[in-house]
Amino acid sequence: MGANSKERFKQMILSDPYFGDAVEFVFSAIGNVQNKIILDNGCGSGMLSVLFALEGAEVIGIDKQESAVREAKRLAQSYNIDHKSTFINCKSEWMPLADTSIDIVFSRSTLQYMDYGKVLCEYMRVLKPSGTLAIIENLRYSPLINIYRWYRRIVAKTPAEVDYVTSIRQYLTVRQIETIASRFISSDHREYHILRIVSIWLNALFQEATLTQKLDQLLARIDRKLFEVFPLLGNLAWFTAVICQRKKYGQDIEQRSKPPRRDD
Repeated sequence: MGANSKERFKQMILSDPYFGDAVEFVFSAIGNVQNKIILDNGCGSGMLSVLFALEGAEVIGIDKQESAVREAKRLAQSYNIDHKSTFINCKSEWMPLADTSIDIVFSRSTLQYMDYGKVLCEYMRVLKPSGTLAIIENLRYSPLINIYRWYRRIVAKTPAEVDYVTSIRQYLTVRQIETIASRFISSDHREYHILRIVSIWLNALFQEATLTQKLDQLLARIDRKLFEVFPLLGNLAWFTAVICQRKKYGQDIEQRSKPPRRDD
């Protein structure tokens, strides 16, 4: 596979209006992943697993859906990095991974479907003492997104739609994010999308429309300024990207038996 193909694949992911900026922040904060062992929890179709592998990492992708694991394997094969990636069909609450074996744990929009306490304990167990936890997760209090979540629940009719809305256990709060960060020596975070949610929806309805694209650029700039001037508005964001580095002493294997207090 040529360098151009790799760059096109990376650019496709980073240009995603939903999560592209957050993924770019994570990649920038993580830095060089060459020869690092990365766990991609809830890997889905394997897009980010493959990107990590293309950047030189050894990747383990975990997903509870067999179909997702099959798709991830096919994607890795298509980019000739299947020798650098392993995909496992299992639940994240009990991962078949050795203690302190992972350099970087990554997840994107997955904790909402899982037992938060158990999964976080597994993250701490498998991470090396010098390891990095990088998560992009939905927050609880975004007004516009909560309207959409409410609408999605009341209009769910098909078995697939009902299964989806009932599979969501919780969305994270800022307090839970702070609890996660407190287990590490250093941490950083960015929040995304307050007003830009409107233009993202419009772009989904009117693809390639010049007016909605210009509106999207405007609202993205306004959101960045709002977060810069009024940091507390991060509580009302759609999701957050959090980077936590170097576990504090004792925050590892024993955490399996001590799940953190849930903030429900």
